Amino acid sequence: MPYFIKHAKYLHDALLIYGGEMTFSTEPWLVTEDLMRLGVPAALLINEKGKTLLERIKAGNIKIGPNVFVGRQVYIEDDAEVRYSDLEKYTRIGEGAVLGHVYLSPYSEIGPCSSLSECALGLQVRVDSSKKSPTHINGGSVLGPEINVLKGTRLNNVQISPGFKFAREGLPYKNEILEPTDDQIKTITDKYRIPRK
Repeated sequence: MPYFIKHAKYLHDALLIYGGEMTFSTEPWLVTEDLMRLGVPAALLINEKGKTLLERIKAGNIKIGPNVFVGRQVYIEDDAEVRYSDLEKYTRIGEGAVLGHVYLSPYSEIGPCSSLSECALGLQVRVDSSKKSPTHINGGSVLGPEINVLKGTRLNNVQISPGFKFAREGLPYKNEILEPTDDQIKTITDKYRIPRK
């Protein structure tokens, strides 16, 4: 019996999907049915069509796994694909989005048709994307909290500091550190009432 089943009280409404045979190499990952028996409600979130996350995974509407952590109240739309990722609580994944090797902090929103790989997104990051103008974030990119990535933006090995705002949609960035302007810093300090030097 895996460690987490024995110590289920520490899961805090989490759903862990290992996506394969249970082996020693996947020991921390749990089978969704085990969580259901434990009464963990993460997989019971119902979409507008009246289907739970588990029903949609089993029907093939969503591809999840291997090795995915899905926190509480995470909403994943149909045709999304998630593998080797950590989706923390209250995140939303848009229709047709593809995520691989991604860490999503709580309250993040990933738009439809976006592609994220090998990246980490901070608290409340919003990735706008559409079928006509998909957003791509990859190559070890790290985004600070409350960043709003505009449609069509392409980030490859980019670090974004808190407070940075994109000038317009569809710009490519590669091997850069993006920091906020003085006006953007002033907005942040005013918002949080931080004394300026």
